[in-house]
Amino acid sequence: MPPARLIAPAVVRDDAANVTADPDFLVEVEHIRAFVDEHGPLHDGGWLLCRTAGRPA
Repeated sequence: MPPARLIAPAVVRDDAANVTADPDFLVEVEHIRAFVDEHGPLHDGGWLLCRTAGRPA
């Protein structure tokens, strides 16, 4: 992958609470669709990052 493709707009979906409640939690298509419905469309060529752990103490 060309390094230039690694730089793009990004949004973060916070799944830390879901993973804490269910360690086997999987992000599925319906989760992404719900995220887009709530927050608007993702950027073309951008990144969707999923946070799965809380911040270190």
